[in-house]
This record gives sequence, C-alpha cells and structure tokens, in this order.
Amino acid sequence: MSAVQEQTVNENKRETLFLSLITQTNGTTTINDELINKIHIEEYEANDSRHLIHLIIIIIVCLLMFTLTIIGNLIVILAISLVQKLKTTSNILIFNLAVNDLVVGLFIMPVALILEISNEWILGSVMCDLWTSIDVLLCISSVLITLIIVIHRYCIIKYPFKYTSMHKIKFLIFMMASVWIVSALFSLPPILGWGRPSDSLPICQVNPKLADQIFSILVGFYTPTIAMLIIYVKTYRIVVNRRSSFQMSPFLTHNTTSANVEQASRNEQAVRILGVMVGLLIICWSPFML
Repeated sequence: MSAVQEQTVNENKRETLFLSLITQTNGTTTINDELINKIHIEEYEANDSRHLIHLIIIIIVCLLMFTLTIIGNLIVILAISLVQKLKTTSNILIFNLAVNDLVVGLFIMPVALILEISNEWILGSVMCDLWTSIDVLLCISSVLITLIIVIHRYCIIKYPFKYTSMHKIKFLIFMMASVWIVSALFSLPPILGWGRPSDSLPICQVNPKLADQIFSILVGFYTPTIAMLIIYVKTYRIVVNRRSSFQMSPFLTHNTTSANVEQASRNEQAVRILGVMVGLLIICWSPFML
C-alpha cells in the first residue's frame, strides 16, 4: 500500500471515529435533556402535592375556627338575651363584644379563606371596599370594647358607692357611642377605595402606605392596649390591697369582715378572668401588629 493510500485510510478512520463521537454525544445530550425534564416534572408534582396538603390543612383549621367562633359567640348572645340574671350592665359590654366577634366569624373569616385559597382577589372592587371597611370597623371596636370593659370594672371596684346604676348606664351609652364613632372613622378609608385592588395587581388590602399603617396600628391597637394594661394593673392592686386590709382590720366584726373578704374575693376572681381575656386579646392580635 502506498503512502498516499495509507494516509487516506487513516483520515477515513478518524472521520468515522469523530462521527461516532458526535452521535454518542448527541445521544447523551438527548438522554440528559429527558432526565432533566423528568426531574422538573417530579419536582413540580411534589410541590403541587405539598401545596394541596397545605391548603387542605388551612381549610380544615379555618373551618374549625369558624365553627368555634360562631357557636361560642351565639351561646353568649343567647345566654345574655334569655337569662334575666345575666342582663347586667357589665354583660352589656360582653354582649356587644360577642356580636362583634360573631360578625367576624360569619363574614370576615370566610372571605379571608376565599382569598387564601384563590391567592388573589376575585370578588370585585365593591366587595373589597365592603370587606376591608367592615374588617377595620370590627377589629378596632373589638379592642376598644375590651378597653371599656377594663375601665368599667375599674370604676366598679374603685368607686363602689359613687358608681351607681345610673352612672353605669350613662357611662356605657357614652363609651359605646364613642367606640362605634372612632371605629367608623377608621373604617372610612377602605370605603373611599384605599383597599381597592388595582388593575395590574389583583389584591385587596387596606392602604399599604407604611406611614398610614403605623398610625393605624399605634392609635387603633397599641394605645388602647397600653391603657388597658395600666388600668388593669391598678384594678388588681386595689382588689388585693382591699382584701388584705379587710382581713387585718381589728375594728370590724367577724360577720362584716367575712362579708367584705368574700366580696373582695369575688372582685379578685372577676379581675383574674378579665386578665385572661385581656391576655388572650393581646396574644391573638400581636402577631398581626408586629
């Protein structure tokens, strides 16, 4: 074989080997693409499955909360409405708070669940204005009613003789009117369209400006909460000191001392229950206000 023929054969072998390598590379590339696509599909299915499980858990928890909120507040409303002994000035405030929370369970929470499921606002601008305004109204009034309950209990314990039934009624009428007026003022911005979803971003929330949010949180939550805690601590100290003074007084008869101590114990129990209510309010609201 001549040198030229041998060179031609070698070139043909190199070309065949090169084509073989290209074919193997293309095959490997195709296999890799198929594997990547398969991995992406499996990851998507896994994420979709986790999202579905997460969504089901949220729905179950929310439905349980709806049920407990509605049933619990209905029981309170019916009990105060039907039982004559429960129709007291103190329970008028509890009744208002129960009605407030009942509306939250019937309207605010179900709409919030729809928003959570759909992940966007689908109910239109009118419903957005209505939902956000009522939400703000009920949230502010809930905190303020609790503050009035604390003030009312303080007046009963601090001024047991001056704070008569007539004073209680006048006080409650004035304070409840103030609560709903202040709450209504806070709910006006959503009615004016501050929570309306934009055309480009289908969401529904109260005015997202940071300065407005800080002002609303400070005035609507932190200020009444701080006042609530200060008045509650004063009330509890009065109850404890008064019970101690009754027990140690040498000028009272046994019957009088027993009656006073018993009354002080009832007041202390009522104040402790009030403390639980205030504590639960702060615990439930704090995550949303931080």
